[in-house]
Amino acid sequence: MSQQSSERTIFFLYELAHIDACTRFLDEHTHMREEGYLIVPSGLEIEYALAEKRLPFRSLREYRPRDISRFRLAEEWTVETFDSPEWKWFQYRGVSLTQMFFLNIQDYFLRLLYYGTILENLLVRHPAARRLVVFPSSHSLQAVPVQRISSVRQQPLLRELLVAVVSCARLIGAQRGIEVVVPHATVSVKRLRLGRFMFALKRALLELGMDIYNASITLLRPRGTPRILASDYWRNIEPILSQLPQGEPMLFDRTEAFKAGVKNLWRYRVRLYNFSSFSVRNRERVRAEAERIFKERWHELRAHGLPEYSYSGFALRPLMIEAFDGLRENVVPQTLRDIDGAYAMLDRLTPDVVFLRASVSLQTHFDILAQVARACGIPSLELQHGLENLGPGSYSKRHSAEYIAVYGPVVQDEFVAVGYPRERIPIVGSPRFDSYQKAADPSATDRSEGRKGMAVLCIGTLVGVESAQDEYDLEDYYLALARALEKVPGSSVVIKLRPGSAHEQFYLSTIERIFARVPHTIAQYESFPELFDSTDVVASYYSTTVLEALKFGKPTIVYSGEPREEAMIRYHFTRYAEAGGLLTAYTQEELEEAFRSLAGDTALRTRLAERANKAIKQFHLFDGGASGRIVELIERLARGQNRRPSP
Repeated sequence: MSQQSSERTIFFLYELAHIDACTRFLDEHTHMREEGYLIVPSGLEIEYALAEKRLPFRSLREYRPRDISRFRLAEEWTVETFDSPEWKWFQYRGVSLTQMFFLNIQDYFLRLLYYGTILENLLVRHPAARRLVVFPSSHSLQAVPVQRISSVRQQPLLRELLVAVVSCARLIGAQRGIEVVVPHATVSVKRLRLGRFMFALKRALLELGMDIYNASITLLRPRGTPRILASDYWRNIEPILSQLPQGEPMLFDRTEAFKAGVKNLWRYRVRLYNFSSFSVRNRERVRAEAERIFKERWHELRAHGLPEYSYSGFALRPLMIEAFDGLRENVVPQTLRDIDGAYAMLDRLTPDVVFLRASVSLQTHFDILAQVARACGIPSLELQHGLENLGPGSYSKRHSAEYIAVYGPVVQDEFVAVGYPRERIPIVGSPRFDSYQKAADPSATDRSEGRKGMAVLCIGTLVGVESAQDEYDLEDYYLALARALEKVPGSSVVIKLRPGSAHEQFYLSTIERIFARVPHTIAQYESFPELFDSTDVVASYYSTTVLEALKFGKPTIVYSGEPREEAMIRYHFTRYAEAGGLLTAYTQEELEEAFRSLAGDTALRTRLAERANKAIKQFHLFDGGASGRIVELIERLARGQNRRPSP
């Protein structure tokens, strides 16, 4: 397969399955092979697969966006759109749908900006190209039709996200006068129907089982107080319930019942509900009228009120119109039913507190529970479970919960800085860190004495959303650490990687390749306390693990050469560095200097460990008493509720 400077066709591959599809397509269209073509894969995993098949390609590295302007722009566009007076009509029974869908739209903007920039750069740098070929996502053919209601609740713009690459290609191709070819792909109708049937059957059986179970608990177990309607993981709920023996939990995430086990379900008299547990047929006409008004207002806005959303030579307005059309037609009807279901649920169950794992999320049920609870005068409480990023381009500034219980004063100050009342941001610490209290005793024996060389614990990073952090960012992170440690004689590294992650083999092989010249071990199932105990220094990106390392008094380097990560580190961790609690590094030279300093000066490591303990006490309330404080907060909120009738 030839690559020429005058390639007429560009193939953009963003799934592994596209490699074989590309080969078949070229076999069927031999004139494209003769004209010259260019293959551009969207990430390292596809690059490796192409190399194994000996297929030439051009790396995406030179085309991908590197600055953080798209993050800020996605936030600014969403704020300007949804905070404008033209969208005030987009609410139902006191629930703001602009608040609910804010993150979904911001996330979609970000995805369009990422792939739009890549495709624009491809066409600008290859002016001889006359044709762009992109294949449809294999997921878009099957995922949405099978579990329609589930996907609407979990990720309202799932379909739009899955077809974003094709949509961007068609948009930019039309704007630049380039032919865009999207080869047709089919999926078995029989398979889709079977999938829908099996999903509906499982759902019906689950509903029946839960109804029988709830009736049994109601008959056989006494009522408790306070009554807590919770949407959270069982592992986060159980430490709180253990200190609230008279409480009565009601789980919204019913699959968490399997993680709790029969013994705990009976012990804590747990009942299981969601929006579908309550009939809302009596409000069908009201919902139909709301949908009619939404349609009229949206058509008016569509004709006159949407900006162009222009960036780097292309305008996203047509794609945003399609996204809002899909939101109104496919998502809003189910959302209105869920809002009615939430009001019916809170009216029937009369909880004292609504307890949430998150209240800024792509999943709509968190926001619905928080907003409906507020409308009914029931306090909603979100517990911080990881580091927040409240700086420019943040994903998590718009929490819907009435109260957000945070780790410590530094996080409270950040929330106040973006407009939250301080009294709504109580400081409680973290039950997760309660379990570390004894293990992280600073008086414990330092087992690093006598160890040869410097053992480093590297916190492994994964690709979550490629439009925010892609596989090249991942490679750059590991390469920087490996190159720095190669210059430290006697050093070794343990890379902590989350077990069971998607594309696990890709991550493992990438790490093995990059750290080939540094003695290394990959840890997946070992606990952080034992890894902290067996290493001297911790190196991490922007992660909650940094706080865990400081809690254990570990000398810690927080590093990132990726612009967005760097901005997050500067926003949150600068004050830790100023207090002497950790080291920050933003360039290869700074990282190498940090490792050299720590390797050659054990006294510096000792001082940094001491300051780490002081810093974590200064900035966070990790004293082992978080669960007790959360129980006190829940009881106080339950006593102070001011229940109001449903609108």
